[in-house]
Amino acid sequence: MEARAGGAVRRAALEWSGPAFAKLRRGEGWNRLELAKSRPSPADVSLEAAFGDSSAVEVGGFFRSDWSAALCACWHYTFSVIFLGMSKGSGKFYIPPFACVRLLECRDHITLTPVPSFREFFAYGKVKATEAVIELEDGTTEPFWDNCSPDEEVWAVVQWVRFEDGHEEKGSIKYLRSPHTEEDARQAMEEMSDFYSMSRKDMVDLGRVVETSEADEAFIDRGWPNYQSPPSDPKAIDEYDVYQARLKVLAGLHPKTVELIKLADGTQDPQKRQKIERETVQAYFAELAHYWTEDEVLAWQKSNPIGTEWMREFARVFEEPKREIDPIKHELAFNWLRRKYNLLTAEELSDKILLATLQRLTPEAIKKRRERLGLTTKRKPGSPEK
Repeated sequence: MEARAGGAVRRAALEWSGPAFAKLRRGEGWNRLELAKSRPSPADVSLEAAFGDSSAVEVGGFFRSDWSAALCACWHYTFSVIFLGMSKGSGKFYIPPFACVRLLECRDHITLTPVPSFREFFAYGKVKATEAVIELEDGTTEPFWDNCSPDEEVWAVVQWVRFEDGHEEKGSIKYLRSPHTEEDARQAMEEMSDFYSMSRKDMVDLGRVVETSEADEAFIDRGWPNYQSPPSDPKAIDEYDVYQARLKVLAGLHPKTVELIKLADGTQDPQKRQKIERETVQAYFAELAHYWTEDEVLAWQKSNPIGTEWMREFARVFEEPKREIDPIKHELAFNWLRRKYNLLTAEELSDKILLATLQRLTPEAIKKRRERLGLTTKRKPGSPEK
């Protein structure tokens, strides 16, 4: 929830360590109400597992007393390291436990990124109006309302996430003041939950029918990263070739990580796949040895322990020259379908690559580069059709 004053963006907040939110997180005295619709969740989750309380409940329920909550407690891969990766608190880095490494398509490049798994929670409850504050851009806070009495209560609808190590990050907060009722708060929570349950495609499609700003687009990219996977449709040959070409390009920086990603992609057994994906996280860390600061290395190992084999790999990579990604190969793999390079002649493609990278390669050299990447042109011989 945002407010604007004097042109500055002000975000609604709730004191994370305050009494109201502490009570919510403990889950004191909660009773269960059935969800109106099903949500993906583990088969067996208790309130003890979710909130540290001994009262067992099913995931996916609304809970009611002073607080009511909907738990979307499925472990899922949604936030990339770009969104939550390393947050600073009290001068220290926090790096979450990562579950895997994924190929990520950004607006102007492709990269590999480690992805944490987390549980997402939504809740509503009453708080003192004086506990509702606004976070200013300089990190300070001020009261959300100037005209509230000390005893006035308002409804707060909140979202937060919990990582595998128990660390929590607060998310969206919305306040409802009288004459809004508990039913209004419950509906607001459902709407918030539905919003964050939308897929990236849903969000992108929504952006096409409403006016969006660069900040809106950046919000979508952070909250709904454009992760890439092998296409499920066996007829999507072009998309499969591009996915493989992109991995080949990124192997210039992450050779062993890419090897493990390919192995995981071809593994059907869930437990074996999970084990391989965990190993990709260690490989990713080791192969970026030149790029970490000492503080980041220590914070990473705290949340993502590194085995002996990958510590040796880290030391070996550190002694070698820095690896870099070939910009021409990157441009070919990134924009092969996006800019329809697959429909160009070698001469036309050479000109496009020059404009994009400021490097001139002969048409024959360009042809060899894209063939090594496994990219096939769809341009028919002859002049382009009018």
